[in-house]
Amino acid sequence: KATVSVLNWVQQDVPAALMVKHGVHTAAVAALDQELGAWRAKCAAALEAAERRGGQPAGALPEDVASLFEAAAEIIQKNELSRGEPIWLPEGDFRPGAGRRATEAPSDWPSYAAARGMPMEDEAETAIITNVLTFPLTIYHALQTAIANGALSRDVIVASELTVHILGAEYDTEVEGAEKWAELLQLLPGVQHLRLLLVGPELPKDVHGQRMSVSLDGAEGEAMTKQKKKKKRTAPPRVATIEFHRSLYHDLPKGTEKPHLAVAFNSGLADLRGDWGPTITRLCADDVLCCFTSYHLQEAEYDTRTLSAVFAANVLCGPSTNPFRSGFPNPDPIFGDRAYYVNSFFTLFRGTAAPQRPSKPAKAKPKRVVVRKVVKRKATDVGGQQAKRVKTGSVKKTA
Repeated sequence: KATVSVLNWVQQDVPAALMVKHGVHTAAVAALDQELGAWRAKCAAALEAAERRGGQPAGALPEDVASLFEAAAEIIQKNELSRGEPIWLPEGDFRPGAGRRATEAPSDWPSYAAARGMPMEDEAETAIITNVLTFPLTIYHALQTAIANGALSRDVIVASELTVHILGAEYDTEVEGAEKWAELLQLLPGVQHLRLLLVGPELPKDVHGQRMSVSLDGAEGEAMTKQKKKKKRTAPPRVATIEFHRSLYHDLPKGTEKPHLAVAFNSGLADLRGDWGPTITRLCADDVLCCFTSYHLQEAEYDTRTLSAVFAANVLCGPSTNPFRSGFPNPDPIFGDRAYYVNSFFTLFRGTAAPQRPSKPAKAKPKRVVVRKVVKRKATDVGGQQAKRVKTGSVKKTA
């Protein structure tokens, strides 16, 4: 995930059965593959040209983006920060409805900064902060979006326990600075226990099966890891439990608890659909609410089309701009005139879409034809007048 996902040029094969499952049209898959092939060819040509220039991609970042990157890199070097390590974390409790309307929950970085006191004066420092907090805040936004779309009950975020699975987890991204996950507890004050299951083949072997916890002090709302000295509490602690499983997600034991949300940060799904195939299939079969993020819009569009065309996933939302994306610009190693940002776009999906079947021509409705049988009878005088009696016959249908 440290590099742009399009660096993987190899076409990933997906079984044909997956492509036609649930009546998905193979034409959509063929069109997607054609566009992806053209995009990969363009990237390969750009990469080859960059190698001829000694590894320097063509073009240059806009001046403001380049200045921001250099200033942020200087802060990281000066403070000897590792990837995922926070330079700032909020203090104190966040209580929606206490002194403000409950509807004033953060909806983007400016409103979050106002609610939590996040420094915004230094753009480079803010970029580093958002590069860490984008992970818990993206989960928070995904839950809120799913509730707004009717895909998730609001009861989930006020229940005592919330379970989130993080797919393709990496130690330095999701585990370093574990205190950041306590912020998700702060934003969801009804949740007492946040259970995070981090799953990925790139996790270190020595953390497999291990657990750690981050708790909130019941009195002050201060985040502290289990290694820190505990303080007196006037209320039961609220805890985030983090468990590690070094494997592919679809290889998890069958009895694994179904999460309220499964997240894959910057998955590279379109390029790696062969690798993701069994996992997507399991998630859809288990009807798990999922959030997949992408670095930039083009990647997000390919990821979303892959979900719907290849895996027949029921896309609920997206690709949509993530208001809690990272503000840290990562120079693109292929196209030198642009940068990409962690968690820039997100897509929500759940289960499989309804089968797409060709419509059948409507059958013509049968015509109702009335056949009258006329029976002649003898004329009789009725009141001095002559009358004829007519008997109506049966009704027949014709196709």
